[in-house]
Amino acid sequence: MAINPLMVLWFEHLTRLGALVEADSIIELGPQDVLATCRGTLSRVARRLFGVDAEVAIQGIFPGGNEAPPPGAQKALYSLFGLHEYHAIDFYNPAADFDRDLNHPVDLGRTWSVVSNFGTAEHCFNIGACFDTVHRLTAPGGLMLHVLPAMGDLDHGFYNVNPMLYGRLAYANGYEVVDVRYVDHLHLRCLHCEDAPEAGFDFDSLPIGLSELTDRDLLARSTASRFLENMSDEETHSRILPLGMAAASVVYDYCFVALRKRRETPFAIPTQPFAAGPHWAAENFR
Repeated sequence: MAINPLMVLWFEHLTRLGALVEADSIIELGPQDVLATCRGTLSRVARRLFGVDAEVAIQGIFPGGNEAPPPGAQKALYSLFGLHEYHAIDFYNPAADFDRDLNHPVDLGRTWSVVSNFGTAEHCFNIGACFDTVHRLTAPGGLMLHVLPAMGDLDHGFYNVNPMLYGRLAYANGYEVVDVRYVDHLHLRCLHCEDAPEAGFDFDSLPIGLSELTDRDLLARSTASRFLENMSDEETHSRILPLGMAAASVVYDYCFVALRKRRETPFAIPTQPFAAGPHWAAENFR
């Protein structure tokens, strides 16, 4: 998965929450390219957050004027948010610093203050090993960032990940839930960010919020209803279908989740309680 405009705005949101204030290093599961469509959003984010000349702030990300960012531009993007030390793990991508198979837990003998899993784990058959690896590589007090598919986009990867998993991960391992967002129709929302990069994004305005995520029956009804609405949305048909893309492949929902590792303990495999039981524990929320 690449870094899209809405993910950039999520980094702005996390910065405003103070979630990245002490973070200075990041390691990615899979090196993430920066989409060319992020330029306008990044310029506005830099100005809003840091009050700096946007062109100076992002010249390392978009060298050569309006050209697409080159491979490796994510290092400069993360540096904008204070994450000046960058590494990546990948079994196939030669750009990665560490050549490892993420189907098995990875221990590199050190930790980072941020570990990101942006559209990677769903492509690994042994998906649980990815969450184990994220735990191992995150320093106590560090942040674990997950942006993974939840619904739609059939055959994109091996798995879509239910929101419940993040709650059970937090419960089993004592993580703090810093932020959790269910982003419906991610493709169209990114287009809206490109249309108005100056507008920012209010994550609290998303139609599926914490009240739905913590109520299994309400979540089931809300996500199904919203997905059907997005499939038949006039803008979906007018902006996406003319590109030759079927609505079924471009209407998809993702979860954006930030978890903080509170202490250094071995990774605990989460378990699922009976179907009607609580999936999120109140004591894990900040």
